[in-house]
Amino acid sequence: KFVDLGKGWRGGRVASLAACMPIIDELVSPDASVVVVGADHIFDESMLQEAASIDLSGDGDEACVLVEFDLNGMCGLPASTVFCATRPLHGADRIYNIGPDLETYSGIEAGLIVFLPATLRKLADQGRGEVRVANLLSEVARRGTLRMLKTEGRTWFSVETEASAEFTSNGLRHCGQDYVLADGKKVHLVGLPRKLETSPSDGGEWAEFSVEKWRS
Repeated sequence: KFVDLGKGWRGGRVASLAACMPIIDELVSPDASVVVVGADHIFDESMLQEAASIDLSGDGDEACVLVEFDLNGMCGLPASTVFCATRPLHGADRIYNIGPDLETYSGIEAGLIVFLPATLRKLADQGRGEVRVANLLSEVARRGTLRMLKTEGRTWFSVETEASAEFTSNGLRHCGQDYVLADGKKVHLVGLPRKLETSPSDGGEWAEFSVEKWRS
């Protein structure tokens, strides 16, 4: 299932998540986890599988964030980059501080977050005003219930800036296959679509993928 927000949607990340809450309440049990992936990010399959297998409620955690520690040579980081501060000697899987304006940090949030439904509901309720995901995660970190998932050298791409989009395009150009949409437009797909659906509002095509590898 998917939520069709319409072609003219400009609600932003938090508003989009809030709009999904009815279907999340319908499909996800309170002690299960919800994996939130940015539409402008691409991840190695193993990271998605690991995130999907995380049991937050069993350890009393509220959320989990994917963190990249290898920052040397990072390409095209946007001004909205969220930084993460850790204390490896105190807790190997804990994030102790997170936000866009940290002076001391050891990694960056890599665009993949796991929430308990209750935590996502708090974000959706706060989202009725001006709020960022990082604001809620900062509160969770202060309570000691923000877990960390490490990239550990696995491949991921972000296309938030022109520089990062070019880097991603170059990295994916030799992978995947060309696909012609119903309106004649040609797109380049990485992964094989399991099924295709058409949006009832504007006829746009949606595809569900089984993404294997895009390592160079």
